[in-house]
Amino acid sequence: MEKTLIGSAGIVAGTVGLMAQPAQTKKAVPSDKIVLGFMGLGGRNCFLMEEFIKQSAEVAYVCDVDTRRYVNGLTACKQQSKPPKTVQDFRRILDDKDVTAMVIAPGSHWGPLATIMACQAGKDVYVEKPLSHDVYEGRKMVEAARKYKRIVQAGCQNRSGQYHEKAIEFLKEGNIGKVHYIRVLNMLNERRGVPGPYPEMPIPKEVDYDMWCGPAPKRPYNTNKNAAGVWRYFWDYSGSDSESIHQVDVARWVTSSLVGQDYPKSIYSNGAVRFPDRVAELPDSMTTIFDYGDITLSFEMTWWTPYMIKVPENIRFSLTEFPNWQFTGTRIEIYGSDGMMYLGRHGGGWQTFGAKGEPGPQLKGIMPIKEHIANFLDCIRNRQMPNGDIEKAVISQAISNMAYISYRVGNQLLKIDGTNESFIDNSEANKLLARPDGGRAPWKIPKQV
Repeated sequence: MEKTLIGSAGIVAGTVGLMAQPAQTKKAVPSDKIVLGFMGLGGRNCFLMEEFIKQSAEVAYVCDVDTRRYVNGLTACKQQSKPPKTVQDFRRILDDKDVTAMVIAPGSHWGPLATIMACQAGKDVYVEKPLSHDVYEGRKMVEAARKYKRIVQAGCQNRSGQYHEKAIEFLKEGNIGKVHYIRVLNMLNERRGVPGPYPEMPIPKEVDYDMWCGPAPKRPYNTNKNAAGVWRYFWDYSGSDSESIHQVDVARWVTSSLVGQDYPKSIYSNGAVRFPDRVAELPDSMTTIFDYGDITLSFEMTWWTPYMIKVPENIRFSLTEFPNWQFTGTRIEIYGSDGMMYLGRHGGGWQTFGAKGEPGPQLKGIMPIKEHIANFLDCIRNRQMPNGDIEKAVISQAISNMAYISYRVGNQLLKIDGTNESFIDNSEANKLLARPDGGRAPWKIPKQV
């Protein structure tokens, strides 16, 4: 699975082979401008658009199935002298041989197929998380990246964080003793959708609803269920919550660095809906235990805790102070036999405390989104493996999806076959690893990418 440890932005430790460029796409060289197409015009992709332009990439296309959202992309590109083309069908971007790469953020029910098709068209890909609706679709993303020799960077920007890398080095040196317990929090405050029923509404003329559904079932259109911003709270479109993949990925990076193991031996979740008036389908409370043998990795999720917050903006991009860890709802805690570490997701760096609670070594750090984008652009040119290579992110997404499957089958303990990314002796749980028949025609996830 993970064969190469990626270091700080732009630096690759280990042996990585050159990745050849297919003939159908113009080869990028250091002097070339990298030309991008953006699929999905929500807030995240428009933020990325601005950052890519700041780093001298050209946005040639902005795409959304809802033409009313074109303005979002055009506004995000206003610093660019040449406005991008607006398209409703992303396949028009794939047909343009001058486009170097796709930036994909239409939701986890579309990300896998869009990534596969972009790889087939000879495009490199930056794809946002959560990556995939299910485990099967994530694995197909990896297969496509490898088959077509594409650079596919997942939007797990912490993988380009130098302070994360330094934290792992510090832990591997045994500075807090033997690590046996890692605690991941995703404790925030948000409505998890609007409870049903969801009666059919007229489809706006500006929306290509069939394409919006993609591989997912085509349910009656309702803006409380199958529209921008709310899809993530329903099993048809989402296999996990949209936030915790960041922290889980960092914690798994730490764990695999210490014990050399990508998949846990077992996963057990205990979840529930505590506030039914503000929940659609996904739980609003859940605790998961991932058994990595020598390390127990726990994940705690709540969506009704207003006092728990993300790292504030003024700390994310500065080196002046640490977060208030007690009320940081996206922190990672690492417990060793001689001390412990608080590790931040959105910047914030890390702090350690010794056996008697005394302050130990610490390092401030900023949120590394600019570094992550720079790494992707560098890798397009030099064809080296990116920091957030798709396989690393897919494994983290897979165990996140598996945690929610444990909840969905009645809070069962599930034993894991990491080699085949499946459950041992549990047909009920295994049915949830993929959509039936790869999804809805004509947008099925192909068996052979």
